[in-house]
Amino acid sequence: MSGPWDAALKRASTRSGPLAYYEFGAGDRVLLLLHGFPDTPRTFESLVEAASQAGYRCLVPYMPGYGDSALPDPGGGSILAVGRMLSDFLDQAAAHRRVCIVGHDWGSILAQMLCGLQQEVPPPTYRIDRVVLASVPPLRTFLRRINPRQMVRSRYMGYFQIPGVCERIRRDDFTYIRTLWRRWSPSLDPHHPQLDRVIDCLRRPHGLEQATDYYRALINPLRLFGAPEALRQLRLMFSAKPWPALILVGSEDDCIGPGMYRGGPHAFPHPDSAQEVLPEAGHFLHLERPEVFNRRGLAFLG
Repeated sequence: MSGPWDAALKRASTRSGPLAYYEFGAGDRVLLLLHGFPDTPRTFESLVEAASQAGYRCLVPYMPGYGDSALPDPGGGSILAVGRMLSDFLDQAAAHRRVCIVGHDWGSILAQMLCGLQQEVPPPTYRIDRVVLASVPPLRTFLRRINPRQMVRSRYMGYFQIPGVCERIRRDDFTYIRTLWRRWSPSLDPHHPQLDRVIDCLRRPHGLEQATDYYRALINPLRLFGAPEALRQLRLMFSAKPWPALILVGSEDDCIGPGMYRGGPHAFPHPDSAQEVLPEAGHFLHLERPEVFNRRGLAFLG
């Protein structure tokens, strides 16, 4: 699908910096697809094809800091800054439209932030309809369930705090990134062509530093914002969000174990909110079980 995807690449100017994105389909319904780490928009190829055929106009950005999308200025990789940049993009690309969101990994976190921003006054011009959160649960659920085993799984977050770690990963030809894919999705082909695209994206100048800045900002939000904005970020992330949400996790996910998702729908108090474990899938469940992922996700979005 390289040809169609290359032709579909566009660029938007937001108040926080430029954002590169792909656009497919011409339907009235807008679907925003947000990738995570380490990843690119291209891992959504199967879902984009299915959603376009189902009548969606798909917007698939390179997350800020990836590809030709800049990290927000100010704010860097903080959840609030990235969320505001994506919200600004939607205000341009989907003004006065209803928007569904599918977020994977960090994309799930940013989908949660976009719901939080929707609750502010005045709200954005677009309106969120439904969300699918894949491979990362609501953060309020995650923190309630945190345990020693999950802290071991999440040790990579601490690794990215070490000065010089990105240069070390580059010198080792990104073996660490390949190891994360293999660890998090043990049944996924370790030579999957999408992983090569991810590595190529991270090889760009400052690509790995920018992608991992999300983790440094997560550990120390005061570094970027100071107390008032850090507190605002907490409020937006942990408030109850009354949107229908489908939360999906792979049974083999060794990034965030399925047990960490228990009670996840309570963070999205709506009668249609639900949660499901996909068997024989790990962290990159949209690549491992694309037919099931697409069917479940699109059926929920309606």
